[in-house]
Amino acid sequence: MSTPTTAEPPAKDPVAIGLGALGSGLGLGGGVLTVALVLVRAVQRANIPPRADDAVVGTSTDILAGLFAGLAVAAFFGWRRSKGVENIFQRGAIAAIAAFGAVMIGFLFAPLFDHFAGLIGLLLLAALLIAGGVWCGMWASRTTGGAAT
Repeated sequence: MSTPTTAEPPAKDPVAIGLGALGSGLGLGGGVLTVALVLVRAVQRANIPPRADDAVVGTSTDILAGLFAGLAVAAFFGWRRSKGVENIFQRGAIAAIAAFGAVMIGFLFAPLFDHFAGLIGLLLLAALLIAGGVWCGMWASRTTGGAAT
């Protein structure tokens, strides 16, 4: 008779955890920022006046709220998904790089998609970023060595 064997949990991989957490923060933060841009574009096309209007520069607080929401989501998921990394400085660096990367996605890719594909392009970019962020977050969670996050 053979004895039943149990599968060992996968070994913890800090590099995979860090990359997955970074991708999760980038994707989800960039996705939130892109969704905010979609909402601002939709309001502009509907000719609805913004909530707050500065007489000097004519800016709206809607885009700033979307920017800060994207930063917060990117930093949160960069920090949360890097839970398997023991070094707190590395976790903070992952969260900060994720937040910076989400802003770069918003400043570089969103105008390109908006210019060449319009509102549909922005929606497609947001869907791709959110799907990528969720996938990277699941990958980071799987590589924590069996620890639940």
